[in-house]
Amino acid sequence: MNSTILFLDNAYSWLRLADGQIAARGEGLEFLAGEAVFAVAPPEPVRLFRAALGDLAPAQARAAARQLAGEASLSPIEALHVACGDSDDEGQRWIAVIEAAHVADWLADLTHAGVVLDSLTPAALVPDAKADQLTRARIGPFGVVRGQSLAFADDAGLVAALSPDAAVADADPDQIIRALSALTVASPLDLRQGGFTPRGGWHLGPRARRRFGVMALAAGILALAIPVVEVIRLNRTSAALEAEALALEAATLGPGPPALERLTAMRGPGAGFPTTWRVVSGAVHAAGTAELSSASFGNDGVLTASLHASAPADLESVKARLERSGAQVSGGLVSGTGAQANVSLGVKAR
Repeated sequence: MNSTILFLDNAYSWLRLADGQIAARGEGLEFLAGEAVFAVAPPEPVRLFRAALGDLAPAQARAAARQLAGEASLSPIEALHVACGDSDDEGQRWIAVIEAAHVADWLADLTHAGVVLDSLTPAALVPDAKADQLTRARIGPFGVVRGQSLAFADDAGLVAALSPDAAVADADPDQIIRALSALTVASPLDLRQGGFTPRGGWHLGPRARRRFGVMALAAGILALAIPVVEVIRLNRTSAALEAEALALEAATLGPGPPALERLTAMRGPGAGFPTTWRVVSGAVHAAGTAELSSASFGNDGVLTASLHASAPADLESVKARLERSGAQVSGGLVSGTGAQANVSLGVKAR
């Protein structure tokens, strides 16, 4: 079975693996629309360390990790995204700390391109760890160094400072391919946690997720076609009929410049659905415990979003972030307290 490893560098480079070998490679998200990918985050913006958190439940472990990250970081904890790996036999876990804006931007780009994200792993955790030795590896475009308790971007000065007496061995290409193939089975630490947790409470296998990814892309195209359908109903003009035909063709043909041009033409009123959705989802993901309950995009270009949070202040933070982005925001009266805090916002991007 083919699997695609996507590296989140500036070019969005990727490898397609088949039977443990590289079958194809390329650049650009337009070639991956409708596919499920196993993404690898660059090492520079991700700080990794290990901590003894015992057998805490995932939510409790992440809360403890956020406390540790807040104490060790100069950035405000509200701007950081913290994720935890599983506990080992000694109760130790890998903890990743990254600016939440980085993850929000990556997810927005993937969603906009119709790419289905299977997992998001820090590059420095991809190579296998070896006892009493650091491993230097090239993970796609990223250079990393991995040990049993250290994982960071490859830098000679940093290696000498962090572990001056440790032996450093270069990973061979076969080791790298095996490590990348292992990501298609399980991620050592998936950054999609907290506010970036995939919605839905059930688990699907990779093959089923790919099928549902294609269905989700088709559903997104149909949703963008709603304004065109309304024009057909009211005017019955030949131009509207042509737009409907182009929408159906885009859903059938899949990715490619012609389909992308049609999607742009059908993006909806105002700033369009993709732009508005990116502004809203980015503000929600960056605001602590805030989560979307539902969202709808109207013919007036307004995205109506219902949100909830365990901290009412996080809902106020979402509204403030939207206003700072230049969006026109209506509503915003928070109801309920504690875990029941809710708000409904109307957002029109500019």
